[in-house]
Amino acid sequence: MKHLADYRDRCRLVETRRNRELAHADFGTFLQQHGNAKGLQIPGPSRQEIEDALEALRKFMDAIEVHFNSSPMAYEHFTSGHDGNSLVWILKQGLRYQELREAQVIPFDDLKNFDRYDA
Repeated sequence: MKHLADYRDRCRLVETRRNRELAHADFGTFLQQHGNAKGLQIPGPSRQEIEDALEALRKFMDAIEVHFNSSPMAYEHFTSGHDGNSLVWILKQGLRYQELREAQVIPFDDLKNFDRYDA
């Protein structure tokens, strides 16, 4: 799929940097590329690199959305004021809710009584 290939291509430089300088602790590569001056920090990806990768990812995800639901999604318009830990916590809550429903501790249609339920 073209969009997936584009996304992978946009991430290649970031991934190479991570593999050579961070994940595998290839200090020789770091010194070769950046000299051996004290206090040097490993350069991170630029904002443009990240935005290019995110744009390619959004296009890929949108192609999947259109394929399965015949409708595009405006992923670029969604933001969160929270971090990854907040997302993990919400997902854990959802899994726990599902466990409670399956154990019949709460009724299957419990969410219908929730004031934010809109389905």
